[in-house]
Amino acid sequence: MKSSVQSAVQEFKTTSLLIRILIIFQLFFIVTAGLYIARAYTPWSLDEGAHYDYIGKIAENGRIPVLKDPINREVIGIPTGEFYKGKLKDLGMAGTSYEAFQPPLYYALAAPFWHITSDTSQRYKVLRAVGVIFMLLTIIMIAILSRLIVRKKWPYALAFCLPVLMAPGMLLRFSTIGNASLEPLVTIVFITFCVKSWQTKSYKWLILSGASLALCFLTRSNLVFLSPILIVISISIWWQRGKLRKELFFLISSWATFIILITPWLVLNQINYGTWTAQTQARNIQADWLNYRLVNLHFLDTISEIPQFFTSGFSLPQEASGIFGLTNYPLVLFSLQVLQFLIAPVAVVIGITLYKRSRMRPELIICAAPFFLLIIGLCIAQTISDWPILLTRYAYGGIPTWAIAAYLVYRWAIPDDQAFSRFVAITSLATSTAVLTMLLNFNFSRF
Repeated sequence: MKSSVQSAVQEFKTTSLLIRILIIFQLFFIVTAGLYIARAYTPWSLDEGAHYDYIGKIAENGRIPVLKDPINREVIGIPTGEFYKGKLKDLGMAGTSYEAFQPPLYYALAAPFWHITSDTSQRYKVLRAVGVIFMLLTIIMIAILSRLIVRKKWPYALAFCLPVLMAPGMLLRFSTIGNASLEPLVTIVFITFCVKSWQTKSYKWLILSGASLALCFLTRSNLVFLSPILIVISISIWWQRGKLRKELFFLISSWATFIILITPWLVLNQINYGTWTAQTQARNIQADWLNYRLVNLHFLDTISEIPQFFTSGFSLPQEASGIFGLTNYPLVLFSLQVLQFLIAPVAVVIGITLYKRSRMRPELIICAAPFFLLIIGLCIAQTISDWPILLTRYAYGGIPTWAIAAYLVYRWAIPDDQAFSRFVAITSLATSTAVLTMLLNFNFSRF
């Protein structure tokens, strides 16, 4: 472990000066922007209050809440600084723990931070900072996975991926309260173990892949759509090793690890709701708010919404545009849209064109798969449930690994180190300028 760290440090030192400067600048910018959002923005963003309430119930009562639980009045009063004395039932869905159907991992990890302060005007800022910690850990995992794939060139991959984490959509999710801040971290841990399993053909890493997939599911249930990655890799390794009967137990063990770890959560849902998950109950509670007309969302309607994942989404989600007042800055909007355009559709086209030239095709597919699988899973879920959930923020877990896949593609197209460094520099400076404008405008907008 120590020698690996020393080697990584030495590899960083021998990387071009421009890339090193970019990484340091981007890290400083991301951390500063994340902490600024966590501290300065008025609560609540989106569903932050309900997520805050979930954490509080675990921290104060030592139990996971259920959907019928009333929300803590403290949550209602935090934005105004006054304790709410009205009737909770008058608030409708907002008066209940409507996020209680979410898996508990994020909330259990955040609960210890609840007790750092008893000042409610500061506590939500502390809990937001937990997401910034997850963001830093995600960056570390990007570096680890990049080094696993491209070896000594990992600083170039990291410099390429950091502008993606600087995008407003990603910063907003990492710096506000909610399980979305943990999704990218658990997903990239899972993909790292999968890549290691493929490279070593080792069942030890496959079992760890199964365990990390369970962590994904226990963070957000839609991450179960990543399971085909584990199934395909495990069967491929088992087949390639050639000892089909002798090693069948180890193959099944990687799947069993996943099932065993998620079973307590599934059993708890059976006890509380009579189903394996509470998705249907949550949908019924939120129906008037999310899909009040109860229209039937047909498959063709769903398909028509897919382009948003490749044209806007993570670089500038719809809610962020209004929040940060960026609609008055067309050049800033353009630079963010160019970032997404380069990372998503252009990368797909180049990847298809140059695919046969690469020696790292399996790693490319593994890294790109989460984003695609989450989109496919959301399409299926929306069509079946008539629940409008085909939103880019529900696929954010797959974006860091997608960025690594995009790096591999652009490295095929731009093999020269100096030319690639300049390309990354332009992307990074354009994104950071856009984010700086966003932060300076926050005083003129509110959640």
